[in-house]
Amino acid sequence: MLLRRKPGFLKSPGHPALWAMFFLMVCFKGGAAFAAVALDTPILLLDPGMHADPIQKMVMDQDERIIATISLDKTVRIWKLSNLQLWKTIRVPMVSGSEGKLNALALSPSGNVIAVGGDTCRTWTNAFCIYLFDTQSGKMQLKVSGLPEQVNDLAFSKDGQYLAAVMANGAGLRVFRTNNGQQVAKDTGYGGSAFSVKFSPKGKIVTTCHDGKVRLYDSTLRFEFSKQVPQDFKPQEAIFSPDGEKIAVSFLGKPLVSVFSTKNMEILYLPDMTGVTGILRSLAWSVDGKSLYGAGEHMVRFKRMVRWWSDAGQPDSSGKGAFVDIPVTESNIQRILSLKDGGIVFTSLSSALGQVDSQGFLGTVRKYPNVIFPKCRGFMKISPSGDIISFPMTPDLSMTGVFALDRLQFSINQPVTSELIVPKRRATSFNLKAKLVNDNLHLEFEGQDLPMLNNEDVSCFSIARDERFFVVSTNTALRMYDRSGEQRWRLLLSSPLRALNITENGKFAIVALFDGTVNWYHITTGRLVLSLFIHADRGEWVAWTPDYYYSSSKNAENYLGWHANVSLDQAASFTPVAKMKAKYNKPSIIQKILRGGL
Repeated sequence: MLLRRKPGFLKSPGHPALWAMFFLMVCFKGGAAFAAVALDTPILLLDPGMHADPIQKMVMDQDERIIATISLDKTVRIWKLSNLQLWKTIRVPMVSGSEGKLNALALSPSGNVIAVGGDTCRTWTNAFCIYLFDTQSGKMQLKVSGLPEQVNDLAFSKDGQYLAAVMANGAGLRVFRTNNGQQVAKDTGYGGSAFSVKFSPKGKIVTTCHDGKVRLYDSTLRFEFSKQVPQDFKPQEAIFSPDGEKIAVSFLGKPLVSVFSTKNMEILYLPDMTGVTGILRSLAWSVDGKSLYGAGEHMVRFKRMVRWWSDAGQPDSSGKGAFVDIPVTESNIQRILSLKDGGIVFTSLSSALGQVDSQGFLGTVRKYPNVIFPKCRGFMKISPSGDIISFPMTPDLSMTGVFALDRLQFSINQPVTSELIVPKRRATSFNLKAKLVNDNLHLEFEGQDLPMLNNEDVSCFSIARDERFFVVSTNTALRMYDRSGEQRWRLLLSSPLRALNITENGKFAIVALFDGTVNWYHITTGRLVLSLFIHADRGEWVAWTPDYYYSSSKNAENYLGWHANVSLDQAASFTPVAKMKAKYNKPSIIQKILRGGL
């Protein structure tokens, strides 16, 4: 999770001479222009060992030893499949903003090379690139540069000699040699953003594009066929069957899966979608090709389902097929992969990574260890000064966590002697009303809709006790308004807001985000004063200021650290704040931070 960029090279953490040496080293290795951008802005990150944002892609080696995942949190994570333990984290060069966000991922069949792409390199080269890393060492071994658009998907050939990439905005398909990055084929005749690319066991390529076409290329990388789907549908994922004779395709628009022949791209059959309640964006064939799996938004009794078709999804003459729905998780399923033993691996929108066995029973699940605050329901209570916060640790409200800033102590289900206040939602000196419109929260101020930049939807609000001002949040921003309805400041949030409260003295807005952090903002300036993260599973915590001072429970200081770019030809590094404990571990500063205001 990206937390803060500290401006000013001279204020970088650590000894100035150390950073000066680092700067000179990178100037020679990676180019002075890049180094000036990269090293002038060390970035403080929270990393408790799991993706902080939804997992975008997931891939596996052919021997089923490792799984790799990417996320918009700008990391590549490699997991041991046997127990889903995190093995390695690879960091791409990045800065604050979109640079470094990853959309595309591929793993060579041997598992030795990982390729990633997305919004990568543009900040420094005004073009996009693909990074290739050695999985054992984590070192970057190749960079494919000069691409005109973001890469949306990647795929290795069966022999690992070729890497196919599809791009956004009509840039189409490129194929490169993996040993030197040389381009060997391209197709720019795409009418929209391409979404997926896959190699068949025999070297064919299939791509999908939002121009409505599924394209097939032969083993010599020449265009062979295309299939135009109806206008209301956009092909999403396309995957070859293990024998390479069929292609299963999922779609946006409505729940539909089609199976095509690779001989002529004609539809062979439509798997039975009876009872499916949402699109199935991700598909997987069983290793023997006898089963087909689909997952996405399909939900029954609040559980997202994996549909498991037998007979390769082929229905009988009446259109009915044999299938089983497997309950897996509460949030939308992003990706599924099939295993040789008949099980599957899945990722979800809540950043979960999990396994289902061959009998359909849920196995190991890894999740981002954040406290999930009930969205804007007033359950985050605070002391009048804001130095104590209380919040539910479980959806059923059976466990309550309390963090006391003055004592630097976290406890569960312990009585609190201080008075705790809930958010104020009604005012007497001005007319602020909340209403639901199409399940979205809207605010009216003095009978008029409260204007929102870019028509953002309101997610939460709270009113000061003395009614001098009120604070409103959307999924991307926090705003402060005075009692006349004039906006005084607006700041961007790194994660969607879940809870909001204001101290009794009106000095601080306390904000809980989806990423599990609680943040104290100074009302007058909108400046961030303090952040807190509590590990939902272990109860470990770390609190820190924008100036890097921190305090933590045992082991939690390793969750917080600095991202440092080295060059565009090297993986970035992560240094836990614990490495500079003597300089930045200052519990007394954390305890007194609210009394000092700024």
